[in-house]
Amino acid sequence: PGDDIQTWDLPRIFAEIDRHFQKALASAPLLKTIPVTTFEPLLRPGIMPDACRPTLFDFIAQEALAFYSSGEQAATVSQDAFEIEATSPIFDPVEKFLAWVPDTADVTSPKFKAVKIYQELLRFHQGDQDPTAFIDANLARTLFGKNVAVGEEVNERCMAALKALVDQYADHPLSALARHHWASILKAEGRLSDAHAIAAHGAKVFAESPGGILCSNLLIQIEAREMGITTERVWNRPWPDIAVRYRNVTHVHFRAIPMDWLKNSKN
Repeated sequence: PGDDIQTWDLPRIFAEIDRHFQKALASAPLLKTIPVTTFEPLLRPGIMPDACRPTLFDFIAQEALAFYSSGEQAATVSQDAFEIEATSPIFDPVEKFLAWVPDTADVTSPKFKAVKIYQELLRFHQGDQDPTAFIDANLARTLFGKNVAVGEEVNERCMAALKALVDQYADHPLSALARHHWASILKAEGRLSDAHAIAAHGAKVFAESPGGILCSNLLIQIEAREMGITTERVWNRPWPDIAVRYRNVTHVHFRAIPMDWLKNSKN
C-alpha cells in the first residue's frame, strides 16, 4: 500500500502505530528526565496520582502498553506468534521477571514488546524513594499476565502474585487496588466469602483511595440480594421442578396459581 491511509489494512495501521511508539521509546533516557507535570496542560487528568506516572517516559510507556495489550492485536497475530505461558516468569517476583529473556523468534510480537516495556519500567523505578510508580508498574504487569497468559494456572498464579504485592506493600494505598483485582478473581470463581474478606480490608483501610472505592463497589455487588424462579411453561406428568436461585436472602415466598389456558384462549 502507498502513503494514503485510506488504503491501509489493519496490519499496516498497527505497524505504523508501532513504528511511532518505538521511535518515541528509543529516547527513553531523555524521557525519564522530563517530569510529566511539564506536559500537564496537554494531558487529561485521571483519578490516579501523578506519582504513578512521574515522568514523560512513564506516560508514553503506558500508552504503548495499552496499544500492545489491546484485543485488536489478535487480528494481526502470526501463526508462530509468541505466547506467554502461565508458568513463565510473568507472575514471578520482580527479580525473576527482570531476568527473564523470552525464548522466541517472534520479537515483533506485541506481547513480547509489552514484556520488554514492563521490564524497563520496573528497572527504572526499582530504586525509587517513593515506591508508587514501582508498585503501579508491578501491578499492571501482573494484570497484563492475567489477560494474555495461557494455561490452567493463570488465576492461581495471578492471585499468588497479587497476594505477594499486598503483603509487601500493605501500608500503601495501591494495595487496595491489588485487593480489588484479587477479590474480583475470587468472585468470578464463586468464592464469595473469600472475596468479601479481601475487599472489605481494602475498603476499610484505604477507603478514600481509588482502590478502596473499587473494593467498596465490589462489596456492594457481593452483598446484593438476588432471587429468581424458573420452571417450564408447559406442565405434564412427570411434573417439572421449580428452581429457586437466591443469594443473600434467608426467606423466599411465592405461590403457583393454576391457569385454564383453554378458557383464556376463547376469551
